[in-house]
Amino acid sequence: MYQLEGIIKYYNGWCLAWLPEELDKYYRSLLPKAWYVQPPMNKPHISIVRKFETPNRKEWGKHDGETIIVDVEPGVQTDGLYFWLDCWSDEVGYIRRLLELNTFRDDNDLYPKYGCYHITIGNVKNVQRI
Repeated sequence: MYQLEGIIKYYNGWCLAWLPEELDKYYRSLLPKAWYVQPPMNKPHISIVRKFETPNRKEWGKHDGETIIVDVEPGVQTDGLYFWLDCWSDEVGYIRRLLELNTFRDDNDLYPKYGCYHITIGNVKNVQRI
């Protein structure tokens, strides 16, 4: 495992931790070209709060621009459609609790499959194969 720094940003109902831009490019370069893994829509990030969640608005925006530490497991995971890296961050959990939202440690429907946060590095949606 290794650590990365992320920068927290709030906008349009989302709270994200932006990560170094080279991260997803590097990991996609390690995957076989025959899999046709394409980049995700956005640069590398961790979704701290998704638009459909209802956070405590009194605390919204409190950590904008702050740096957080993320522990990253370097092995690429896939479900056949998406490719991601597992990651953990006590600071992400802290922000979610401050906003009165569950963390992945709680038994909820936000991260039940993974047991941790994740960084999407690519997908094979709408891939035109020859």
